Amino acid sequence: MTASADLFDWERQNAFARLSGDANPLHVDPAAARRLLFGRAVVHGVHGVLRALDRWAAGGSGPVRLLRLRASFAKPLFVGEEARWRPTEDAPGRSAGEWLWRDGVRHTIQWTWAEDPRPRTAAMPSAAPPPRTPAPTPPAGAAQGEIPTPLEGEGAARLFPAAFKRFPPGQLAALLATTRLVGMECPGEHSIFSEIDLTDNDRTDPRLSYTARAAHPALKMILLDVHGPGLSGQLKTFVRPSAVDQLPYAEAIRRVRPGEFADRRALVVGGSRGAGEAAVKLLCAGGAETTATYFQGEADARRVRADVESGKGRVRFRALDVVDPAALASLAAESPAPTHLYFFATPSIAPARRDVFSPALFHDYARVYVDAFAGLAQALAARGTGFALFPSSVFVAETPPGFAEYAAAKAAGEIAARALERARPGFRVTSPRWPRVATDQTAAVVGAPAPDPVPLLLEALRSEAVRPGPIGVPAGAPSAPPTDQRSTSIPPNEEPS
Repeated sequence: MTASADLFDWERQNAFARLSGDANPLHVDPAAARRLLFGRAVVHGVHGVLRALDRWAAGGSGPVRLLRLRASFAKPLFVGEEARWRPTEDAPGRSAGEWLWRDGVRHTIQWTWAEDPRPRTAAMPSAAPPPRTPAPTPPAGAAQGEIPTPLEGEGAARLFPAAFKRFPPGQLAALLATTRLVGMECPGEHSIFSEIDLTDNDRTDPRLSYTARAAHPALKMILLDVHGPGLSGQLKTFVRPSAVDQLPYAEAIRRVRPGEFADRRALVVGGSRGAGEAAVKLLCAGGAETTATYFQGEADARRVRADVESGKGRVRFRALDVVDPAALASLAAESPAPTHLYFFATPSIAPARRDVFSPALFHDYARVYVDAFAGLAQALAARGTGFALFPSSVFVAETPPGFAEYAAAKAAGEIAARALERARPGFRVTSPRWPRVATDQTAAVVGAPAPDPVPLLLEALRSEAVRPGPIGVPAGAPSAPPTDQRSTSIPPNEEPS
C-alpha cells in the first residue's frame, strides 16, 4: 500500500499538548528536549495514533467503536519533520499501518473495530486539562491512582475531525488521558511511552484509573494497568535518563594546573553542555581567554557562565548556527583571532537502519563534521590560528550496525583535518578517536555507565600534536554509542547576559 506524507509541525504539536494535557518537556520544549534522550522534540505517541485513526476514519462514514488497539513506538517521530503513513492492512473490522521517517518504521499501529449503533452522548467533561508541571520522579514500586478524562470537543474536532465524528468520545478521551498519565503523572517527567494494548469496555465513568508496577528493574520498565471510559488494558513505559551534568567549575580548578592554558585564546564551538561544557571549564580554570558558542541552549550557556564566574573565572558565550555559512564567516572574522579551536558541535546522533546506507543522514552529519568544521578551521588558520581539536570516534575503526553514516562523516572530518594540515604548514589538528563518554548524547535507557570525559579532554588539551588514533581507548574496550553534544535550532544571536 502507498505511503503518504504528513507533517507534525509545532502548531499541531502544541495544539495536541493543550488538548491532551501532556506538556512533558520532551514534547513541547525544544531547548530542554535537546538535552534529553533523543536530542530533539518528539511527537507524542498517542498523537500519531489519533492521527492514524483520523486518516482511516476519513475514508468512511457512520459511527464505529474500537474493539482493540495496539501500538508500538519503537523509535520517535520528530516535531517539524515530515513523516509518512503507510497502511499495511485494511480489511472488514481490521486495520493497521506504520508511521515512517526516512524510510524506517517508527510506530506501528493495529486496531480492530465494529460499527457502533449506540447513540452518542455528551457524557465526557468538556474542559481541557489544566496546565501543570510533570511529576519529577518515577514511582517506586507499585503506585495507583486516577486522573480525569476530559475531552475538549472544539480542539478534538479541529485536530482529528473524522475520528471525533466517528469514534465514541469516551474512547478518545481515554486515549488522550493515557499520554497525560505517562508524560505528567507516572512515570512522569522522565518517561518514554513504548506500547499500548487496549480493549473495549462498557465503562462510562469519566476517569482513568491506573496501577503501576515495576517490571524488569534493569530495563527501567514500568507497566501500567489502566481502566478508563471505553478502553482498558496495559501501557508499557520506560524511565528515561536525565540530562548528564558535567564537572562543576570548582572541580575543574582542582583538575588543572594554575595558568597552564593561560597562553591560549580558545574558541569552543558547542560549549554549553556535554564534552564542550567540560572543555570550557577546564580551559577557563587553566587561565585561557575563552569564547564559547551555543546553538539552542541559551539557558545552558547562562548556567555554564554563572558556574565559571562563581569561581572567579571568565567566559564569553555567543549564539552560532554551524550550518549557516554566513554565521560561520562572521565568527571567523572576529578579532582577535583565537589561537586554539575546539570543535564539539554535532547534530543529533541515533542509530539508523542497519540494512541500508542513508545518503541524506550522512549529509546531515557531514554538514557539521566536514562542511562546518573544515570551513571554520580553514578560515581561522588563514588568520593565524595554530591548533584545532576535532574529536572523532572509535566507530571510524569499528562501525557498529546503525552508525555507518555517523562513522563515515567522522572519517571524512579526519581526512579534512589532515588536508588542512598539509595546506597550512604550522596549523595542527588533533582528531582523537574517543570511546563513548558521559554526555547527554550518549545517555540511554539501558547500558553500562559511560566514563567521565575529563581525562580524555585533559589528554587532548595537553597534547596538541596527537595524530588520529584511539587516544584514551583501553585495550579491548567495547564499542558503544558516540560522544558528542548536539545542536538543533537557532536562538537569537546574542550573548547571554
